[in-house]
Order: sequence, then structure tokens, then C-alpha cells
Amino acid sequence: DQYKTLPCGPLPWPAGLPELAYVPKTNPLHGNWITVTGGQSAFIKEAIKSGMLGAAGANKIQADTYHEKTGGMYIRINWFIDMCAVDASVAKYARAKRTWGAG
Repeated sequence: DQYKTLPCGPLPWPAGLPELAYVPKTNPLHGNWITVTGGQSAFIKEAIKSGMLGAAGANKIQADTYHEKTGGMYIRINWFIDMCAVDASVAKYARAKRTWGAG
């Protein structure tokens, strides 16, 4: 029998962990990821100007796009039903910076 009980009884579920049936509302592994290298930093600057990427992190994002410093960065475009989220980071699984609704 591969499901023998422990002599001390069942182990308690660790505090702070979600229950077994938990499904996250957002998944950073979903979405379309593209790599931006130094030659495409002008695209990032235009995206910041147009409001597609946040102005708060504009200086950091611009610095991160230079190929000599980082070797590139990532942009994620994630669609969920009628919402679009866009983010940019040197880390591949970054949080969304801007979200839009369709219409």
C-alpha cells in the first residue's frame, strides 16, 4: 500500500501556503515575451513617451535597454479576455506596469 498513514497522524498544512485547489489569478509565465536588445532601445523610449510603459520607471527602463549594460531586456504583452497588460524588465517574469481595457 503506497498510501500508508504516518504513525504520528496527518501532517498539518504549512501556514501561509495556499490550499491544494488554489489557482492564481495571474500567471507571469503566460503572455508574449520578446527580447529587446540595444538596437531596439528607441522602441522602448517611444513606448514610454506614448504612455505604454510607466513614466515612474522611465529612467530605469531606458538604462536597462542598453545592450552594453544588460545584454537586453524583456517586454511582456499579456491579453486576458478584454484586458491588455504590458511590462518591461531585465527580469523575465516581471509584474505588469500598465493595463488597458478593450473599447
